[in-house]
Amino acid sequence: MLTHPHERFLRLLRGDQQVRVTRLTGGPVPQPFVIEDPESLEYLTNALRAAEPDGYVPKRRDGSDRTGPTLHVQVWTDRLGSYSTSFELPNDERVSGMTVFCELDDHYYFWVPLPQPIPAPLAKVFAAEREGDRANRPRR
Repeated sequence: MLTHPHERFLRLLRGDQQVRVTRLTGGPVPQPFVIEDPESLEYLTNALRAAEPDGYVPKRRDGSDRTGPTLHVQVWTDRLGSYSTSFELPNDERVSGMTVFCELDDHYYFWVPLPQPIPAPLAKVFAAEREGDRANRPRR
């Protein structure tokens, strides 16, 4: 049985015009964050509605063989609760999109295009996550 936040998040990923992002929280990025500004929430709502299913194995659109930096977030679509998920950014910053996890019967992934420009509060969180990933990446 699907829980309410899960069901609403899945509907959003499938393009439901009745579901919107009302808040995004996460962290630490280097520190916890809350995104509540209307521009970022509208942007994120539209981006998630445009999601494309990847299936049980996410495609690597940057041609890499390793995962990119991953944000662990809570996506709020109403006041009744949030859905815990992850936003995986590509290793190549020129690739404008992210892989989003949503559990169905098993793990399932969606590709979410991120058109430019990304609103400043959201762009700041993405940049901090990429910087943290670079700083903690094993040296070759």
